[in-house]
Amino acid sequence: MPQSESTGPKIVPGPGGPLVPVRQSLPALAAASLREQIRQGRWRDWLPGERRLSGELRVSRGTVRAALGILAREQVVRGVSSRGHRVLPRRARGTGAARATVIGLLSPEPLETRRPYFALLVAHLREAAAARGWSLQRHAGASYFGPQAEAHLTRLTAQAGCRAWVLFQSTLEVQAWFGTRGLPAILSGHPYPGVRLPSLDVDQRAAGRHAGLLLARRGHRHVALLASRKRLPGLVEGEAGFEVGFRAGAGEAGRLARVPCDADPAALAAAVHRCLAGRPRPTAVVVETPNQYLTVFSVAAALGLAVPRDLSLLSRLDDPFLAHVRPEPARYRADPAATAKAMMTVLARLATGEPVPSGGRKMVPEFLPGGSLAAPPPAKAQR
Repeated sequence: MPQSESTGPKIVPGPGGPLVPVRQSLPALAAASLREQIRQGRWRDWLPGERRLSGELRVSRGTVRAALGILAREQVVRGVSSRGHRVLPRRARGTGAARATVIGLLSPEPLETRRPYFALLVAHLREAAAARGWSLQRHAGASYFGPQAEAHLTRLTAQAGCRAWVLFQSTLEVQAWFGTRGLPAILSGHPYPGVRLPSLDVDQRAAGRHAGLLLARRGHRHVALLASRKRLPGLVEGEAGFEVGFRAGAGEAGRLARVPCDADPAALAAAVHRCLAGRPRPTAVVVETPNQYLTVFSVAAALGLAVPRDLSLLSRLDDPFLAHVRPEPARYRADPAATAKAMMTVLARLATGEPVPSGGRKMVPEFLPGGSLAAPPPAKAQR
């Protein structure tokens, strides 16, 4: 028989049907105990102070505080400044423990329009949430990231009923808004300076340094690095890491040309054409995204340049479709399943009110060598 929340681990149907035990956190168990005592009528108006509750439940005051946060979000109690926690009348309460835990995903545009990696990440998150009996709720729109974002975010977070949030492609303003209000959220990506939120990101600096050393050791001394005009923190770290690695391997002889690029394919193609048609031509190009890889590959082919005979090509990010390009691109792969698992571990703590330290966890991507890298051609062979 499935156990109730107040007596032990909850048992929920797994994605394929079998029962899956879900281990609950100490704050969740403390909240369940308080909820049951309120239901039985032990406390009708006000809860005792944190010190007394800590002694009765035999947990730390931090755990009691987290449990009270859970009950406040369920509208079982309400914190009153300098007075403690008031027990709300039954008719004013939310459905409490009966409500399924909902995790909100927030992005400026639907994730389906982004790289396939994000669709895979969301699919794995959904599977992990279902295993816990949770659900995902996706919210997308430029209004949450624009000039009037504060009003839209206030309305959204008040009405959505989400226990925790995952912020995708978030701006400094959005990160700061969630951080200053203490809302439970994790960043998918890199935090801006001064933002105090937990985050999970690919270690772009480590990947960039590896790429720089790799090309330098292959003998490349003139490398073009595509750099987005949108200076996202993670990509900027990757550029910095690449420069460190390339300078360490190539020394003073190394020449690194940054090619500013836009998201518009035509503008990107024009910038790449100018780079590859110029003299001297770079012997290797490093791109940020798989889409950029296709653009550079196509422009190089139009100029009569073969990869990797005339031009080495490397992508700092991966998507599944790159496995179908020939020669297969050299690239760095972040596992969406592992990322979702790590993210769900943090979300489980956020959703139950447990304190989660701010700061980022970096996941080192796997290097896939492919067949798009080679030693640079002799100078006389460069056209």
